[in-house]
Amino acid sequence: MSTPTVLAAYGTRNGSTAGIADMIVLALHAEGIHAEAGPARQAHEVTRYGAVVLGGALYSGQWHGDARRFARPAWTRTIAVQLLTDSRMRR
Repeated sequence: MSTPTVLAAYGTRNGSTAGIADMIVLALHAEGIHAEAGPARQAHEVTRYGAVVLGGALYSGQWHGDARRFARPAWTRTIAVQLLTDSRMRR
């Protein structure tokens, strides 16, 4: 059985949130966990990941648009269903 990969998705204007996502990936790698970082606007096939960490900068009290769009209820329902399905299959 292959180890699931974690996606650290982010929304950023100036790159600082991307840097934080990279640090999260490095920390996960140090623990032996497969992980990759990428812009939330480019994350289309999230069901291939075992988990998703989502980050976004705040601008005038609003979360970055790419992070907001990624976290829409349809995405979160898809992810939740996939995670539940995967966890039940591993038992």
